[in-house]
Amino acid sequence: MLLEQMLIKLGLKREDLNEYELETYNQWVKEIDDIKEDIPSLKLFLEKQKKITEHELTEILVYNDKNKFRDTYLKMYLRTLKMLIMFFEQKKTAIQTKIQNIKN
Repeated sequence: MLLEQMLIKLGLKREDLNEYELETYNQWVKEIDDIKEDIPSLKLFLEKQKKITEHELTEILVYNDKNKFRDTYLKMYLRTLKMLIMFFEQKKTAIQTKIQNIKN
């Protein structure tokens, strides 16, 4: 499984993940199992996760120690999602540019 391999590369096990990380990990496993392994499906998945995370960030109203950690985690997660989406957009633009160069 792709996510399991990523954890291994990071030197982690599922048991090393905290409550929020494990929740996200399990959600990704379920979602990734449901989509095809192609870029458009993955990009849609990332966009969906971004919207969910943005919504979750707006739902944190009480700022206590537990929510402070959750807030920080969600902000980092959202930043990662945005970087992944940007990466796929840049790849798409680069491919389109190469196709245009070939056509010309």
